[in-house]
Amino acid sequence: LNISALMTVAVTGVLYLALVPQQPVSLGSDKANHVLAFVVLGTLAQLGFPRINALIVLTLLLFFGVMIELVQSQVGRFAGIDDVMADVVGLVVAGFIVRFIAWFSVRC
Repeated sequence: LNISALMTVAVTGVLYLALVPQQPVSLGSDKANHVLAFVVLGTLAQLGFPRINALIVLTLLLFFGVMIELVQSQVGRFAGIDDVMADVVGLVVAGFIVRFIAWFSVRC
């Protein structure tokens, strides 16, 4: 299992879904889409780059989310701070997931 390859696929997929003029896939809520996307990105990034401080990894992904919002406003999509806040929620959840994985792996 190559986490960096999965990360590449996830980043590419998120960029595609975020930048096409019409949202092709939805979980029923734009905010749910953002949370799920950033849970996946945050989890993969932390697992894929374990030697880099998690706060740095998650901050870079937050910057990625902000950049997506700025570009969305140029491709006919709505950009908003509430989307960035949903990204933050996803990144926080990802942080807890990775901490749980670490805790669980020590116990087993």
